Amino acid sequence: TGSDCDTLSTEDFNTGLAATIFPVPASATLQVNLGANASGNITLEVYNLLGQKVAEQQERTSSNAAIDVSALQGGNYFLRIESAQGAVTTKMFTVR
Repeated sequence: TGSDCDTLSTEDFNTGLAATIFPVPASATLQVNLGANASGNITLEVYNLLGQKVAEQQERTSSNAAIDVSALQGGNYFLRIESAQGAVTTKMFTVR
């Protein structure tokens, strides 16, 4: 019955994390602006289009962080940011 089921909405997944990444395309370092809502330690993870983790870095939270992408082959990647508030995956970015 309908009363036995819960529904999910986008509010259920709102972590309060918002990230801006630059430069795009990146060649050496990808800068991450986390805004004012990030707190605690964060983990930056880079995934290729096959879903394989190809880089990871842990940071103490500040409004800005960076991850070295110089060892990555040219191509498209996703950045996943994990913190105490939850996790967010950014839009695709390109490494030259």
